[in-house]
Amino acid sequence: MSLAFDKPLKQDLAMTGELTLTGKVLKIGGIKEKVIAAKRENVKTLLLPRLNEADYVELKDYLKAGLTAHFIDHFDDLYAHAFEEGDVPALKRPSRGLPVVTITTPEAPTPEPSKDSGSDSSDSSLPKVSEMPVPPVAPTQQPVAVAMPSRRIL
Repeated sequence: MSLAFDKPLKQDLAMTGELTLTGKVLKIGGIKEKVIAAKRENVKTLLLPRLNEADYVELKDYLKAGLTAHFIDHFDDLYAHAFEEGDVPALKRPSRGLPVVTITTPEAPTPEPSKDSGSDSSDSSLPKVSEMPVPPVAPTQQPVAVAMPSRRIL
């Protein structure tokens, strides 16, 4: 589409999914890996298949931090989100897909440095190794000798 209109896509946009010949966007795998790759490339906006919304929601917040994900199920919606408004002609009909779902996750706050001057930087809410219960050790069993009757071959 970008080549046909001679207009670039949005710079901070990443898209993934498979399209049918009728424009339907199909579910894909590897959402976590695709989100990690998008963050590594400083992408802020993702266009993902609507059927992968549950996969995205299950991701840890630190993976989604600073991202806006649009979940689409038809090419019409992809067309509307991929280009800057006014760069390409508007569609002459309403979208044939379901309404777009958008999830925006704010940037994760950076942790403040500890005001504690102690050298121990471990979390005090975690139990220390010495406080952790030790499971009981089962007594070892001695091997038992079993006598097998001998067989004679005639």
